[in-house]
Amino acid sequence: MSELLDATLPHNLEAEREVLGAALAYPGAVQTVRDAIPTPDAFFDPRHRAIYQAMLRLLKDGAPVDLITVEEALAHGGKAWQTLFLDNEERLAYLQGLALVESVANLAYHATEIEAKARLRRHITLGQALMREATVPGATPEGLDAYLAAALATVAPHSTPHQWRTVGSYLDGALSDFTRRADPAAFVPWPEGWHNLADRVPRGLLPGLHVLVGSTGSGKTQLALQLAHSAALAEYPVLYLALEADAGCSDMTARLMSLSGVRLGWSEIYKGEAIQERDLDAARAVLEKLPLYLERSVGSAVTAKAIADRVTAWRDSIGASARPGLVVLDYVQRVTGAPGEDRRTTIGNLSATLRRVSTDLDCAVLAISSTAREGYGKLLVATREGVQPSEERPGTGDASRLVGAGKESGELEYDADTVLVLAKSITGATVENWVAIAKQRAGRTGWAQMNFNGHRWQDAFSAPEEAPTAYRRTKTADERLMADLEKRARI
Repeated sequence: MSELLDATLPHNLEAEREVLGAALAYPGAVQTVRDAIPTPDAFFDPRHRAIYQAMLRLLKDGAPVDLITVEEALAHGGKAWQTLFLDNEERLAYLQGLALVESVANLAYHATEIEAKARLRRHITLGQALMREATVPGATPEGLDAYLAAALATVAPHSTPHQWRTVGSYLDGALSDFTRRADPAAFVPWPEGWHNLADRVPRGLLPGLHVLVGSTGSGKTQLALQLAHSAALAEYPVLYLALEADAGCSDMTARLMSLSGVRLGWSEIYKGEAIQERDLDAARAVLEKLPLYLERSVGSAVTAKAIADRVTAWRDSIGASARPGLVVLDYVQRVTGAPGEDRRTTIGNLSATLRRVSTDLDCAVLAISSTAREGYGKLLVATREGVQPSEERPGTGDASRLVGAGKESGELEYDADTVLVLAKSITGATVENWVAIAKQRAGRTGWAQMNFNGHRWQDAFSAPEEAPTAYRRTKTADERLMADLEKRARI
């Protein structure tokens, strides 16, 4: 009977291959696997058990888990592991085959399935042992009850004992991270010419969570799109979730055409102004090759999970990249939660999800947030000519005071690696646009002065472009409020 059961024990070899392949091919995926599968015996195939045991040992030692490190661990792991493969070439070929996994979208599901199959096998083994105990001469019901109670503890979900680690065990992994970050390509770079911002946030954005806050009409979408366009030109893969774009993304396309050789403001292009043929050819040559992907929907509901699934599917579809990706969420206020869920919980879930996505998929995630009306006074300070300017005007004082200025996005901002806030100071006829570096986990806070003419951001020390006359469009209520504040400053 035991031989019959051994031949039909529950297992899912395809799920085992998918999970191990994801752990080999995608940075951070092994952490998800470890949370669901604490011990190697959950894998049915002995080769898979050995591979996973090698991964867990690497994690315990603070070493990276990838094709090279796992192959080396198996090669030096003792005779028991080495005999699972005919030779070194077969072992390497098997690992390479696993690493060809095409997606991590269902990683958590497959990992849970593997652990569930393992529990079923443990129950079957327990049943066999109980049958043997029951046939032993002198067996009693009370004795079997005691045996069963003790044995059931062994088939309960395993918990991994906490592994206490000294700081020295983290050293090699940390040094590897430092070396990688020394490469400028590890950062999503700022657009060329943004010297003020680059001086205060050197090299650009590392993979992580970043937040951009601005009031209506402040230019936050344009700033994010210029960053996305510049990154894509430098061959960084970019996904822009334009959740407020029109059906054909024509508004976003117009902005990108204006950045790609068409000598018109984006609003002129959008409204149908004639485009010179040579400009159109130049823009087409750039945009058709640009690794910049636009998505205006993530499904029927804009939930944190739907966003994570869409970003994961995108990263899987483009394959491995030597450079980090950039994901722009435009904008936070479009995200919804479960029915009856309070807004703070929804944003908290979104924050945790975006941080996980940035780590697992090696992406800088830029989440755009609007400002509540009551926060406008912090982002636009107007002073009449001849009056002593306020000490709270943008460009002065501690920029960290603007953390939390976003509408409903406080949880995101407090979790973020970087918080950028668009602000404006008006004194008489003088208008100054500022980007407040309100938070920078690996650097200082501060202010970067920029020029924004309504259709493009430039460094404050660049010759300012003239805003196209066609940019005078119908203003929203929020924009009229901002315009009224500016007008009062000049009276």
